[in-house]
Amino acid sequence: MAADCPQTQIVSVADREADIYDIFVEAQQQTGPRADYIIRAKEDRSTPERDPSAGPAVYCKVRDEVSRSKLRATRIVELGQTPKRAARQACLEIRAITVQVKPPHARSQLPSVTHNVVLVEEVGGPGDGTDVLWLLITTLLIKTPDEILRVIDYYVARWTVEIYFRTLKTGCRVEDIQLETNHRLKNCLAFENIIAW
Repeated sequence: MAADCPQTQIVSVADREADIYDIFVEAQQQTGPRADYIIRAKEDRSTPERDPSAGPAVYCKVRDEVSRSKLRATRIVELGQTPKRAARQACLEIRAITVQVKPPHARSQLPSVTHNVVLVEEVGGPGDGTDVLWLLITTLLIKTPDEILRVIDYYVARWTVEIYFRTLKTGCRVEDIQLETNHRLKNCLAFENIIAW
């Protein structure tokens, strides 16, 4: 897609199910036009440095490294109501570093990768398990506070996109549409897109 649209920045935003080491290796090895990504980490991966305080065979963890880095920005976001939490404003502290990550132990033949990592932590949250704690892996720049906040803004926009597609699939049931012609299908989808929006 990036090769087909060289004047457009393509940014893929994904939740924890996309935290797959092979994606990071492929992105790092890719040449020519490439898409960027923001992926919420599921795994707390290891750096190549050992952690002597935890034992001789233990490596430092990415989350610990970014947690110890300096505060780069703060942000207040509106969290919508979900079945698990009430709507609220969340005050976020944001840290960001670039860190080298070693491959998973069972796949040590893969190369190390370099991550730009943004840690977003809620301050003064309710303490009921819904406090914001995101570890975001990205290929976007994180040198300035504005660049770091752009990563957060893109990630938060994912919620709106998910609601849109959930409305199309569940509310409008577009996957169940069985129309006989392409013309009818396009007209129906145009109407359903307006409803979902």
